[in-house]
Amino acid sequence: MAKEYPIQNVSFRGETDNFLTEAGGGSELPKWVNDTAISVNAERVYDQLELFSELFSDANRTMPVLTEITLNKKATAKSHRPAVRKMMDVNSKRNVLGVTSVGKILVKIDTANDLKKMERGFKVVNTANLPKDKKIGLSAIENISRYKAVVDDSIQENDRLKLQLVDYLNSEYNHRSRIALSIKCKEFGVELEELNYASSLRLFSLEHVSEEALQAIASMDCVLAVRKMPTIEFETAPDEDNSSIEVMTPLEGATYPVVGLLDSGVGDNDYLRPWMIDDEDNIADLEDEDINRSHGTAVASVITSTMVIFLKIKI
Repeated sequence: MAKEYPIQNVSFRGETDNFLTEAGGGSELPKWVNDTAISVNAERVYDQLELFSELFSDANRTMPVLTEITLNKKATAKSHRPAVRKMMDVNSKRNVLGVTSVGKILVKIDTANDLKKMERGFKVVNTANLPKDKKIGLSAIENISRYKAVVDDSIQENDRLKLQLVDYLNSEYNHRSRIALSIKCKEFGVELEELNYASSLRLFSLEHVSEEALQAIASMDCVLAVRKMPTIEFETAPDEDNSSIEVMTPLEGATYPVVGLLDSGVGDNDYLRPWMIDDEDNIADLEDEDINRSHGTAVASVITSTMVIFLKIKI
């Protein structure tokens, strides 16, 4: 009986893994870390940081400045993140808030004092005496700019919108940003509702948003994105006796992946039959009346419908 099982042997790799592992690290510096990259990046980012100083000249500022760092395209591995954090997490603060997209990191700057300390980190006189982590950090960080909220281009005045506030990883700043958003919405007559369906995200619903209001809200320091509110339409299940569903069959000349399904069996029905290329293999030698094929049929339906949808999209 055991010899009839489809899986005959399971073996494990030896003590040495020949595959590359993520974030393996090592004592040597990556090839993209060199004196030229360090000097050029340090000078450029230092000048960019200096431009933020005027933002802290406003005595009424109570919120951090949000910035976005662009990383060297070869510096996105997890092993390099500590070096980048060390450059930006000054004065024992967690300033790196997350990733906005591939190779882009969101960083807050709380005060003018924090900004000055960041600037000093990019003031390089002699690259030879720099520790390894600082060399990696300076080579990895290529640019820093003020963060600009993502706003859908297709927003119309009557649309219901979804707004995302940044999570500062600080309860006081999160509270201040919530109050600031509420005040701004009241100023422009925007109806605001907090959404609680994603605990890890700070999401809000906005209604009655004029073009002027949208520009004012999107330009707030704490706003990450403003998009159209996604909607989902539900339809009642069709009456089996009074409805028909088109039977999809393989297209002539089309090439489909062949999927082997190891499950409880697939039921015989018009929708799946055209897609089956082999008979069922009852390896357990069960009597037909003892087989419940409901689960296997459901899985086969998902596999088949996915292939059909993919082919339609590809065409």
